[in-house]
Amino acid sequence: VFQCVNATCGYFYHPKCISRLLHPENKVAAGDLEKKIASGESFSCPVHKCSVCALGENKKIWELQFAVCRRCPKSYHRKCLP
Repeated sequence: VFQCVNATCGYFYHPKCISRLLHPENKVAAGDLEKKIASGESFSCPVHKCSVCALGENKKIWELQFAVCRRCPKSYHRKCLP
């Protein structure tokens, strides 16, 4: 397993699992990323971007703070929560 490159992240993933999470609609891109991660390329997991709008967290603005799912590697801004 390989760790997310974000310094404050404690998540580890199998190359196949993280590549499918980052490229769910494109099997070719997922396969390429899987090989790159297995050979040592770094990656940032989906927890660090909003699953709805794909932007990062701003801890100073309440609506742009993240709510992180405890069961899957997804985050949402408070304003983007489904």
